[in-house]
Amino acid sequence: MINWSLFVEINEKMGMSILAGFLAAAVSYYLNGKALALMGENAVTYGAPVIEEVSKTGIAVLVSGDILFTHIIFGTAEALCDIIKNRGRRSYTAGAAGLMSHAAFGAITVFFHSLLKSLLVGVAAAVTVHMFWNYIVLNAHIKDKK
Repeated sequence: MINWSLFVEINEKMGMSILAGFLAAAVSYYLNGKALALMGENAVTYGAPVIEEVSKTGIAVLVSGDILFTHIIFGTAEALCDIIKNRGRRSYTAGAAGLMSHAAFGAITVFFHSLLKSLLVGVAAAVTVHMFWNYIVLNAHIKDKK
């Protein structure tokens, strides 16, 4: 016999994760714009990782979504924006990198949360790696322009 309640519970959690991922993307887009105006280019390296990791994980927890799946949905939204805003081969590369990196940040959050039983440590670890990633990507981009 099929346990339909488990199926409904999984679908509900995934639905809330999709909502959380797209909502976090919208919140982050807005707040990243404000941070960019306030901090300049430093917002990309230091502000955006905090805004995005707190938004993704915080909203996922608030709506009882899955943290990792929320990060993947956020990465998907970012990838679509990269592809739509930019044309050519680089837009697909940037989109794929965004999707994979946000999935990795989600995995880091979940790993440290599970290991140390602290969501704050999980988010802090993801923020740290996200900052390092953005620093590397931004500096590689600057070198490409020279």
